[in-house]
Amino acid sequence: MAVYEIEEFQLAPGVTREGFVTMDAIYQEHCYLNRPGLIRRTTASSPEGWAVVTIWARDPGEADGSSPTMAWRTSIDESTYRRRVYELLD
Repeated sequence: MAVYEIEEFQLAPGVTREGFVTMDAIYQEHCYLNRPGLIRRTTASSPEGWAVVTIWARDPGEADGSSPTMAWRTSIDESTYRRRVYELLD
């Protein structure tokens, strides 16, 4: 069963949009590109903040919240970070 993992956050003070977009692309290539069960990972932004939506092919165990690289994690404001996992309806 597919699951959607949604991460929402604000950027840390001093982190620019351009810098984060570049670093997120590197993070995605090095940490997600060959992960088993990965269907898609997409990053988006709005005036209210940022969201990363990751779609996994099988079960919620694949959306394990593995620690992101240090650079990625320090680019977000941890006090605004929220992660949710949803199972796709049958």
